[in-house]
Amino acid sequence: MNKYVISLFGEKYFGMLACLVNSIYRVNANANVQIFYQDIGLEKINLLKNTWSKIELEKTFFTISTDPVQRVSIKAMTWTDMVERNLGNNLCLLDVDTLVIQDVFHFFNEENFDLIFTEKDGNSPTINNGVMLSKASPKIAGLFKKWELETFKIFNDPKLIKEALDPKNNFLACDQMALYKILGYEKNKTEYLIDGLKIIAKPCSVLNEMRPSPITPQRHILHYKSRWQRMLIDGLNFSKMRPKKTSWEMYIFYLKNCLEAINALNKANKTKLQPQDINIVFPFYINKKLKENIFIYPFYFLKSHFIRSFKYLKKSIIK
Repeated sequence: MNKYVISLFGEKYFGMLACLVNSIYRVNANANVQIFYQDIGLEKINLLKNTWSKIELEKTFFTISTDPVQRVSIKAMTWTDMVERNLGNNLCLLDVDTLVIQDVFHFFNEENFDLIFTEKDGNSPTINNGVMLSKASPKIAGLFKKWELETFKIFNDPKLIKEALDPKNNFLACDQMALYKILGYEKNKTEYLIDGLKIIAKPCSVLNEMRPSPITPQRHILHYKSRWQRMLIDGLNFSKMRPKKTSWEMYIFYLKNCLEAINALNKANKTKLQPQDINIVFPFYINKKLKENIFIYPFYFLKSHFIRSFKYLKKSIIK
């Protein structure tokens, strides 16, 4: 069986989950989708069940730290559990802040592998584990368990945490540093053999695009992490890393998908939800037909700048 597998902890990203599920069923109306969730109210779970009846919902009971560093890297533990529960299936493991724009399961027919991970395009030796393709087997489960243990080893050592988060090292997270070590990762190396498992590196531009860029036919999954989330959830404006000119197409695409997801939720549940009800900020200079009002945009720009400056000042005072 081919299956998309997602985890969600807490209600902050419920809107992103709804958008992701909607994107999957837009690509494949018969897709198998499994969601592992925790700390989400029954009302929101029922919204999902009523709207997309095919999804499998699995409640988990992990002990999750409130430390943001550990919380971000918790996937090493949750994905181990997901693989163990899906032995024999072909899995696409997804972060909740992604959108599927093209079905990925053709890779399982076209290439021989046990696991696919993604690496960023360009010279930066950076991997991202927000999207993985896996043939779930006991050996793969063992590899994920090894990854989980290596991640928690880093959590328990302040020096290793500092090393993992230092931008100079290109790890960017504890779980990604752990994966680096297990793979013996090297830039431009596309195949690895670990414990008898064939592991392939694919460019993010194909399976896990995070950069603000055109949505070309080679893209399969878009990943709205970091600054994208601050725009979509916190309502901040474009930035140096996400400039308006290059980010616009992906930004509007997400908002379009958000409207589709809300329409599906409202139709199935006879509700009148708005984007803010699922924690997605719809900027006031864009109307529901996704057209920009160029005269109002400067006011949104100023509002965003004020919010960002206030948060920075507040953080500085607390320190």
